[in-house]
Amino acid sequence: MQPEILNQLKNLYRDGFPKDSASDIERFFSRVKEENAVYVGGVTQGGGKLCVTQSFPPPCVNAVNKPDPVTARPIVSAGYIEEKPAMLWGKRVILPYLSALSTKTEFRGKGKIGEVISGLLSRLYKRGAPVCVLYPFDHEYYKRHGFCNVSFHAEKVVKGGKAFEENEWPVASGQCINELGMRNEELGMRDVDDEKDMGQCTQSKVHHSSLLILNSSLFKTLARIYSAFTRPFDNRLIFKEKEITEKIGDYAADGIPLAVYSDKGKPFAYCFKKDCRIFYYAASNMKKFAACEALKGFAYLDFRASSKPYIQARIVNAEAALRAAPYMRESIETAIMRRGRPIGRPAIVLRVTDPLIAQNNRTFAITQEDGGVSVQETGMSPALTLTIAELTELLLLGDGKLIQKQKNIFTDQY
Repeated sequence: MQPEILNQLKNLYRDGFPKDSASDIERFFSRVKEENAVYVGGVTQGGGKLCVTQSFPPPCVNAVNKPDPVTARPIVSAGYIEEKPAMLWGKRVILPYLSALSTKTEFRGKGKIGEVISGLLSRLYKRGAPVCVLYPFDHEYYKRHGFCNVSFHAEKVVKGGKAFEENEWPVASGQCINELGMRNEELGMRDVDDEKDMGQCTQSKVHHSSLLILNSSLFKTLARIYSAFTRPFDNRLIFKEKEITEKIGDYAADGIPLAVYSDKGKPFAYCFKKDCRIFYYAASNMKKFAACEALKGFAYLDFRASSKPYIQARIVNAEAALRAAPYMRESIETAIMRRGRPIGRPAIVLRVTDPLIAQNNRTFAITQEDGGVSVQETGMSPALTLTIAELTELLLLGDGKLIQKQKNIFTDQY
């Protein structure tokens, strides 16, 4: 990557996310793939073309995707694609997250981020991705770009009351746990024997086992807890050793250890915690988690509740999504019946509208065939027209009545 481009992107990131540390920024860009970034240049006082990159690093291209002979304008808005393993509609997929979308302060409100989103979606469409997700800074803002709320939460506080075993796995200098047979002291562990007053929450005494910590044993324990935690959800991220290793290393570099809680020697929860907040956690038993005295007063997000929206999603490729989603035909039939319209036989005809991806503005004939459902473009009159956001909500949430409502936990907070 060209140093000048990288420096501009890092400065833009700092402007958009001022609470992130320098190490957070370095770690983020160390994992960004070159083909997974889109950024937009500003226009100089003398005028000129808007510069939107469709490759990373440049060449810079203009709106019609042709090389721009004009020197690239300073970067004022950018966004990135992070790829994460997930279960989507019963299949293992690589789920694209739109991440770190930001615009320079003085250029906000000028539609720059919308152009970045269009560039990211265009790239994902060409790859055949059916769906993408993001954690929005403003849920209402992204709805205008076709996103809808698909994952929910409630903010809660641990009440405490029961004493459970607490063990921590710090890692010195951000080193990841990647070797077998490392002792506590080799991992940079330290005994915590003092209690710190943290306002309404308490920092408990921590006991560190003197036994050998085996990499495989640790990850199996965490994976088992995560599997139980996400079992009630239809669509979810998949626990991978690489991701949790990176996460442990990232937080350890900032002095935040991984805490694991056990009841009579059986681990049931893990988390990272700082400043009276719990984040990146999972619990196989949420009742025990909520009653853990060591976490008393700590705030956390309960993803089983639905009082507030969290993650948003958007269908990227309508045809691919229609082919992949289970109960798709039944969901569309239900939507048609609710509007009091005839369903049509043998084909259900659906029209999709999308303001950002022109290729999705099509009419599809959906027919039941031996071994599955056929989805073909057609010129027939539609029985139902759905916006891309409406289609996303229908296929990722269901209607909760005739078709069982789906539950999603697309989030980094596990």
